[in-house]
Amino acid sequence: MGARFGVQRAGDLSVTLVVTGAVDYQHAPAMIGAFRSAMEGGAATATSVDLARVSFLDSMAVAALLICRRAALDAGRSFRVVNAGGVPARVLEMAGVRDMLGLSGGPDADSVPTGF
Repeated sequence: MGARFGVQRAGDLSVTLVVTGAVDYQHAPAMIGAFRSAMEGGAATATSVDLARVSFLDSMAVAALLICRRAALDAGRSFRVVNAGGVPARVLEMAGVRDMLGLSGGPDADSVPTGF
């Protein structure tokens, strides 16, 4: 199953890219494009990527999240990843980017192993 991308807005305050499915090297460029398009569609000062419905992330998806973060910060907007749980949360933890991405929430975010 490939990745799908949707956008949720809270007026002019925030924009969230909602990601569904597995994000790997084939889908990472589309995620970046969807995030940039979502940012262009308004003046939101807060941006986020919701991973609640993501089943898998590979290293290219992690890199894509970092590119999205940089795009948001360069535009003067905040950025965070929300609702990552299971495999995606573990991948972000092992990659050492959990704090950088402002990761919050997720069904088992508190049970992510540390010390890798």
